[in-house]
Amino acid sequence: MQHFKLIGSVIKYVVLDIIIVLIIFFISKNSNDKKATVENIAIGNQFLATNKTLEDIVETASGLQYQVLEKGDGLKHPSARSKVKVHYHGSLLDGSVFDSSVDRGEPIVLA
Repeated sequence: MQHFKLIGSVIKYVVLDIIIVLIIFFISKNSNDKKATVENIAIGNQFLATNKTLEDIVETASGLQYQVLEKGDGLKHPSARSKVKVHYHGSLLDGSVFDSSVDRGEPIVLA
């Protein structure tokens, strides 16, 4: 019977040690994630500040930046309720593309 009490006591300490290690791991990871977040925000803000100084970059009141690659000369223009078919590249600050209708070979319809 003493043997089972000893094993039970050891198991309790092992489980407690595992929980402590997991708590330390999650606290450490969360701290690193916050640091990376702050760094990424600073990099993003620097990119936007530099980008808006480039020729033909337009910035809206909300901070959205875009560049008109080829201005149309038509008389009809889309409204807020129009469906439009567009090609796009979604890219990260380092230039890597995470999504692209061009690469898929099919534009997307936005409504």
